[in-house]
Amino acid sequence: MIRLFTKGDAQEVSDLIAFTLRTTNSKDYSPEEIEALCRQMSPAFLIERSCWTHFYVCCEGDKIIGCGAIGPYWEKEKESS
Repeated sequence: MIRLFTKGDAQEVSDLIAFTLRTTNSKDYSPEEIEALCRQMSPAFLIERSCWTHFYVCCEGDKIIGCGAIGPYWEKEKESS
């Protein structure tokens, strides 16, 4: 099921992003870069980001297994990520 992100999802989504960064991006970024990205993707940051993006989570049962946001990219109104 895909649904809108809620503030209550923030910790689980933050943990999921950190896990994904550490496992799938380890060949692309240094450990220091990955840990900096993990710190940036904090629950508070995700809640703030959800205020100005269309932020969704993908669930399998009660577990969040994916997420994505659509909104302005690089502060440009005509680009999205």
